[in-house]
Amino acid sequence: MTYLTIAKPAFGTLDGFQKIMSVQPNEPEGLQARYVADVGDGIRVVAVWESKQHAERFLEERLAPALASAFDEPQGRPEVLQGEVANSYNA
Repeated sequence: MTYLTIAKPAFGTLDGFQKIMSVQPNEPEGLQARYVADVGDGIRVVAVWESKQHAERFLEERLAPALASAFDEPQGRPEVLQGEVANSYNA
């Protein structure tokens, strides 16, 4: 079932997001879409995944190493809301 994550990264900037993207050679398995927006008090990263397992695998296996590679100082885990998609619309 399609799964959604909404993250508030500790680094909080679009520049920080670009640093993360520069250390990841390819998109994670199971990622269907990603949206990044500056919402005034930092950024939010909304990701659509094929399954909960894909999202969890990314958060556990890829995000922490990417944060460590991209930044000189520890950033901590982002706040993440997540859940199965109950309804969707695509134009």
